[in-house]
Amino acid sequence: MTQPAGHDDFADPDGAPAQDVAGMSEPDSTRILETIRGCVGEQNFQHWFLNRAHAAVQNDQLKVFVPNPFILNWLQK
Repeated sequence: MTQPAGHDDFADPDGAPAQDVAGMSEPDSTRILETIRGCVGEQNFQHWFLNRAHAAVQNDQLKVFVPNPFILNWLQK
């Protein structure tokens, strides 16, 4: 499946690239994704998050970055 240009860069909706927003170590991001795995179940995690999402904490908020609007729409439901 191909994506339109720019839909795979995990940019913050405010325009900042994820790596600039995150400021987290890889273990912290991994730990957040493991918590999400426990909440949504293994099948949903593998389908929607595994190798597709990045997590970051910014200003006491959890941000989950996804590569395209389709996944974003699913997560917002």
